[in-house]
Parts: sequence; C-alpha cells; structure tokens
Amino acid sequence: MVIGDEEAAGDVYPLPSTPSMTPSPTLLEEHAPMSILFGGITYLGCSSVDAPVSEVEANRKMFTLKTQAANSEPMPVIVSIPVSNDGNVMLKDPESEQPLSIFAVKMILFCARGNAEQLLDCFCLNVKHKRSGVYRCHAFKCDIPEAVS
Repeated sequence: MVIGDEEAAGDVYPLPSTPSMTPSPTLLEEHAPMSILFGGITYLGCSSVDAPVSEVEANRKMFTLKTQAANSEPMPVIVSIPVSNDGNVMLKDPESEQPLSIFAVKMILFCARGNAEQLLDCFCLNVKHKRSGVYRCHAFKCDIPEAVS
C-alpha cells in the first residue's frame, strides 16, 4: 500500500485501501543513504490544507485525522529522516521495510506537534504534492508521547 498521494476531490483523506502511486526507482535512488529511523509511529492519514503554515489548522487536521483513525486499522510506519536537507523523508512499512511514501525535504513547508491534551502524542508534516500542487497535512501518532516534544 502506498500512502499520501491521493487525488480525491474531498477535503479529508483517510487511510487509503489501494495504492495510488508507486515510488519510482529514481526517487528510491535519490533517498539519502544516511538517515535516522524512527519507529513506534502510526500514520493517521492526510488532509488537504488551505493555510499550510497555520499551527491552528494543523492541530485541527490532526484532531480530525486522529478521530477518524480511531475507527480504522492502525497503520504503523517507520519514518526515515535524512541527515541533509536535500534528501527525502521516507515512510516505510515496519515489517517489510518497503517504502510506502517518499517526500522530498524541499516539499515539506511546515511541521507541527499537537498542542491540545488529546494531541500531545501527535505531529504532522505539511507537504506540497508535485502533481496537484495542493498542500496536504500528513498526521502521525507516536507510541511514546514524550518523543513528540
């Protein structure tokens, strides 16, 4: 399953059930070989955002996605963060270690952590998607809430 590049017209994109984009070999080759891996993370889904640098909107989207994800099968991921700013953030399946989605660091405009009591274990990345030009908030939940702060 590949996540995060749905072209649906609706506002909120819950966890997808079918692949919508397969990472190209070029993207995989360009992924920085030196990266830091973070486990114990659950992908909550993504939603389009109108104000991609608004912490208020980011928290609203995280809350909506976390609420929706509570009714779905959890999707654990490993987040691979490159050590340089010209690399790619990669979401990987924890079992197969296969990439689920890849975001160029230069396409990530904003990140935020949850600031409300029920979101202290959450963070998000607002990413501009190449094909549509739309910014989408990708929300995550950490098994260890202290890791977010």
